[in-house]
Amino acid sequence: MSTATPGSFYEVNPATGAATAVGAQGEEVTGLAGACSGTIFGLGAPGETGNDFVTIDTATGAATVVGSLGTVSAAEGAIDFAADATLWGIESGGDVFTIDPSTGAATVVGSTVVGFTGLAISPLSCPPPPPPPAPTPAAPSVVSAPTFTG
Repeated sequence: MSTATPGSFYEVNPATGAATAVGAQGEEVTGLAGACSGTIFGLGAPGETGNDFVTIDTATGAATVVGSLGTVSAAEGAIDFAADATLWGIESGGDVFTIDPSTGAATVVGSTVVGFTGLAISPLSCPPPPPPPAPTPAAPSVVSAPTFTG
């Protein structure tokens, strides 16, 4: 969860709904979306321009700019991944766009009514995580037999 003003990034406990501040974002961030890799992306809004595409460090909460959305101003907008891993966005002015997650470049593909600030698409189909590595067997210990003389 992210605040709408430059502030903190929060982790939410799904069982209780309790939010815990992770850390300062550094700029206003809206419209969060998670990729299969675990990367959290967002729409950054330095000042009132709102055209940064950012990643969020889940350990610190800091927003890092990936690139500019270009002509899209998404100070109030949302993003979400489609099942085919296309990253879609919508902004309150009505533009609908796709985003290249590696560069942040947005491509407007259409428009809708003014006022949208949320977006939800069918869940992204992520492959299951790899199994944990097998435990390394302990090296056998060497026990020397006592020697008897006599």
